[in-house]
Formats: sequence, C-alpha cells, structure tokens
Amino acid sequence: HTRYISVTGVQTCALPIFSSELSESDDPHTVVVVESLADFQSTPADGAIVELVKVVRRSGHFVLAESETSTWSSSWPIFGEIKAGRRGLLLQPESVEGDTILRTSFPRVARSEFPVGRGLLVQGGKAVRVHLPLA
Repeated sequence: HTRYISVTGVQTCALPIFSSELSESDDPHTVVVVESLADFQSTPADGAIVELVKVVRRSGHFVLAESETSTWSSSWPIFGEIKAGRRGLLLQPESVEGDTILRTSFPRVARSEFPVGRGLLVQGGKAVRVHLPLA
C-alpha cells in the first residue's frame, strides 16, 4: 500500500505534520509529489517543503518534484535540497542538464535521440535510458 501526498498551495500549512508523520514511520511506501516547485519559492511554504524533502530522503520515502528546466539551475534551498538526492527522471534531456540538475554527467546525447516519452533515469550517479508509455 503506497500513500501519496500531493503538495499544493492549500495544504502547505500541513507540511510540518506530514514531516513529523514521515520521520516516525517505518513504512517506506510514501510518495510526496510537488508540482510547479518554483511557485513555492520565497513563499511561507518554502522552508516547510525543504524540511519535508529532508525528512523524505532520510526516511527512504520518495519525492517527485516538477518544475521547468530553467528553474533547476537556481541556487535556492528549495531546489538544492531536491537536487542533493542525485536521483531523478529527465525527459528529452540535453547533455548539460545532468550536471546542472542532478550533478551527474550524462553521456553525449542529442535531444533528437529522445522523442516524447523518452529520457534518462538517474540514481546514484548513473544514468539509464528509459521509455515511458504515453497516455
């Protein structure tokens, strides 16, 4: 059984509660999803999301954060904490995005090699080509 926590502007006041629950849980089947991460930058939710991501990473849970490619080069803590995990999925990536976003060097790739639904999955500093189904 996997529990999903979606972070939206409405529930940001509950983030400290989620952090506390996750740090005390021994069930590693929780996924935290943050859509439009840049929208939370410099808001009251910014610090709470950073703390939640720290707890998620320490507890062995999974965090999925989405944002435009250009925002990931930001040095704000909200992006830095997620990038520190060096784990992610980049769809239709450019070669430099591995170092910029996940601090992992990608093999020489051309964006044309990655049509819609294809990309690189990165974990532990290693990149593997993936093909996701389209809905």
